[in-house]
Order: sequence, then C-alpha cells, then structure tokens
Amino acid sequence: NNNKSNLFWTNMMIQSHNQQKNEALNSLKEWKKYRELTLDKSKKRDVEVFNASNYATEAWMNTLFGNYTNAKSLLKKHYNIVNEWDSPAALDNYNGISGMVYVMEGNPSKALEFFNDRISPSNYQYYSYFKGLALKADQQNDKANEIFEFIANYNFASWEVGLTRELAKKALES
Repeated sequence: NNNKSNLFWTNMMIQSHNQQKNEALNSLKEWKKYRELTLDKSKKRDVEVFNASNYATEAWMNTLFGNYTNAKSLLKKHYNIVNEWDSPAALDNYNGISGMVYVMEGNPSKALEFFNDRISPSNYQYYSYFKGLALKADQQNDKANEIFEFIANYNFASWEVGLTRELAKKALES
C-alpha cells in the first residue's frame, strides 16, 4: 500500500504540473485511499498528519490549477492542524503553499510575507523557486537570481529540483 501510495503521489505531482486536472484529481483520490489503508486511526497524531497532508496537497493542486480561493480555504484547515504542533517545521508547507498562492495571484509582496528564512533553497528547492519569482517581481533581482542559481546548479536528484531546475535556468536567462 505504501508503494502504491507513492506511485499515485508521483503521478499526481507530474499530472498537476502538466495541467492534467482530471488525471491529477484521480491520482489524488488513489493516493489518499492507499495512505488511509495504512493509517492507524487510533493514533491522534497520525490522523492529524494524514489530514494536514491532504489539505496541503489539495491546496497545492488548487494553486496550480488557478483555484486560489479553494487553495486558501484548504490552507486554513491545514493551518488549524499544524499550528498546534511543537516543531520548527510545522508551518513550512503552509508558508510555502501560501506564498505560492500569492505569487500566482500576482501579489509578490504578500507572498514574501510567507516565504520566511526556512523557505530557502537548501531546505525547499520547490517553494524557493516561487520565492525567487516573488523576489524578482518585487524587483529584488539579486536575491531572486541567487535562488535560481542555487536551484539551477543543485547537484542532487529530487522531485523538487526535477520540477524547478529548468524553470530556474529560464528565470536566470530572462
């Protein structure tokens, strides 16, 4: 079930970036189904992680598909769960996706309110790409290009770099 979950998560990521909405939504459904099969519902924290992850992932997908109102609504639900956690990383996905929403809406200064120091290329190459877009739109080209340069030359394979490396190279050229 974990392998099937991972397979559908990968499909969902690729399909969402390729704007294959129906396919991505189907993969999302299957991803949730296989994750739920391994969920120990007697453990409150596991259920919270499951729900928070679902809300964040759906918010991310809605952002890519231009459904910003839905994304913000899902992010509120995500925030209500993760805000209670005692972890420095608890709000990272909330901040990263919220920043993405505002970049995509055309409000880079609001996006930068969410792209804090934890959203850095060494931690999150994916969210950092959007942070770079926000910085560039906010006329902070040197800081933006630092991020794009890091991502464009990042020497490790990950889904984050796989989705943003070429985009970062193009951003440096523009």
